[in-house]
Amino acid sequence: IGQSIEVSGELSGLSILQSQQPGASRVIASVRLDVDNAASQIVELDETSLGGNGQALDVPAGATFARLTIASVAARTGGTDPGPSAVGFAELGLGAHREIVRLPSDMSGVRPAAPLAIVMTRLRTDPLNRWRSDPETGIIRELVLESDRRFDSQFVLRLNARAADQVLNDLAGVTAATSNRRLIGDPRSTARHAVDGDPATAWTSPFSDVVGSTLSIPLIPTEATGALTLTQPVDQSYSIITKVTVTIGDTSTTLDVPTPDAGGRSSIEFPPARSATMTLRVDGINAKTTIDRRYAETTVLPVSIVELEATSIADPRPTEDAPTCRTDLVEIDGQAMPILVTPDAMARVLSGDAVTVGTCDSTVAALEAGTHQVSAVPGSVTGIDVDQIILRSGEPTATAPPPSVVVRRDRTTRTATITNCPEGGWLILGEGFNDGWKATADGTDLGVPRQISGGFNGWLLGGSSEPVTVTMSWTPQRTIWIGMILAVLAVIVCAVLIW
Repeated sequence: IGQSIEVSGELSGLSILQSQQPGASRVIASVRLDVDNAASQIVELDETSLGGNGQALDVPAGATFARLTIASVAARTGGTDPGPSAVGFAELGLGAHREIVRLPSDMSGVRPAAPLAIVMTRLRTDPLNRWRSDPETGIIRELVLESDRRFDSQFVLRLNARAADQVLNDLAGVTAATSNRRLIGDPRSTARHAVDGDPATAWTSPFSDVVGSTLSIPLIPTEATGALTLTQPVDQSYSIITKVTVTIGDTSTTLDVPTPDAGGRSSIEFPPARSATMTLRVDGINAKTTIDRRYAETTVLPVSIVELEATSIADPRPTEDAPTCRTDLVEIDGQAMPILVTPDAMARVLSGDAVTVGTCDSTVAALEAGTHQVSAVPGSVTGIDVDQIILRSGEPTATAPPPSVVVRRDRTTRTATITNCPEGGWLILGEGFNDGWKATADGTDLGVPRQISGGFNGWLLGGSSEPVTVTMSWTPQRTIWIGMILAVLAVIVCAVLIW
């Protein structure tokens, strides 16, 4: 409460779409709207602010500036987060537009014939971190070229670990079981792992949001299903399923699940029925809990089904082979880029590796001077995240071997000896940007560091045919030592006074 965000420009379409965090336990109940041409007003937020394009705000005509201040929050119906969920704004009336990252546009120092590489990297988070979402669901970049160029392309692909079960099944080329939810960010916890006959794999629910989890399982439609054997882990890491609802065709039966035996197995019976699909919904659990590492709140542990067995459960069957030339991943100026994803590359993606691929038939992107837009389809749609796009134009003319760098480190300094660097270049200290670092090259001060390469210290070195030694030192350390010495002296003085 009291936190605010400011927006300026054309405000006639201003609306509020609240944070889309899954399982959120809180929502913004009201905001104070301050504009530059009218009095403040309190706006009560309703259900429309939670989905779609958000809740439209009544902004006076002619307003060009607005401040939205959170006035009150409330519990969110159906929220499963055991802690106080963050609240915020996902969109402010920009639903009709795409948010575009504009690359640095001043390339006046780049000669038309000079080699040029444009690197676009998606901002992402650890998919297993259930409290965070990717800052970018897909790459959307705008770039400006000062001359016509032809680009070779490379793409770094990775599995979208939060994609829906069906999307991951399609990517793997199988028709198999699906679930409405699973352990967030873990593709090894999808529903098909509960019916694959492998006791080393399992479907696992999310933390807290357990009851209501549903598995949809293909059946052999000519065989009746009237009994299931459910195997689940019986240890302190999982809650235990105690009640399920089984639906086959138009028949639904709610059943108590007997206490698992030593091997975790429980058998349930119900009126036999035939259908092409069975759904099993978790309706009750014997909850076990843990202390969450975020806010130390008590959190319900997930349930897991190691194996679900019945003679009528259909084995996963292969679908059509996925195309090796994918045109559904990246576009440049609205035109699809054909990306070569071989079966080997796809297998590596499915195993969780980051895979670098090129274009089909060495396709070249011919871009004229001017503004261009590069975009990647979100991985939640395709199952494949495009984490990096690299466009390269022109080949370096130098044939000399690359520079070599030998580094020595101690507590407060780094020493780098660079050889074979006649044309110079950037020396990057990849330890996070901080202007407390100073650098000298063979005794010559290189000046203040530049923030470079996404957030690191960098110094531009001139070319040299001789080895160059650069010493980087953490200058505040001397002040820290003095402070520590004074602190020790103060403790000694206090001890003497006490004595």
